[in-house]
Amino acid sequence: MDLKTLDYETVRLEERFSPRVEREDLDLSGQNIRDTRRLTTTSTILRLNLNNNRIATVENLPARLKTLNLAGNSITELKKANLDNLPNLEELNLSRNQIGRIDPDTFEQCKKLRVVDLSHNLLRDNLHSLSTITGLKSLNLSFNLIESLEALKDFFPRLRLLEWFSLAGNPIMKYMSI
Repeated sequence: MDLKTLDYETVRLEERFSPRVEREDLDLSGQNIRDTRRLTTTSTILRLNLNNNRIATVENLPARLKTLNLAGNSITELKKANLDNLPNLEELNLSRNQIGRIDPDTFEQCKKLRVVDLSHNLLRDNLHSLSTITGLKSLNLSFNLIESLEALKDFFPRLRLLEWFSLAGNPIMKYMSI
């Protein structure tokens, strides 16, 4: 059986996943999910929607993922281990979480990442890890707690492919030439 898209009303992953079913899209939004540990069994998934759940820690995601939506969860920090096994990831939505910290090497293995949405979080000035995503084309940092453009001074020279960027809604008080 080859299903291109599956939507789930309830999350009982161990009962729902069958090795005979191939899926590329999986929508588990609004299902009250607390962790992602059991999702490794879904190795054929390319696009995963986990928005509006209660996920605090991201781990063990399917390695073939190209699109990951984790908007509206309870994530407070990003570590290298969270995204380490996602070399094919192209789009990442982490908006509407409580992310205040991103470890320096978080995106090191995400060489294909092109679109990142970190809007509506608690980011201040620890943005260096984003400059390691050299293929980035779109970056949304709107509605965070960024007060100074100082955090971005080394940022733009490394992101040569960047086409769209937003800092809207940040309490920026200190400007400088970028």
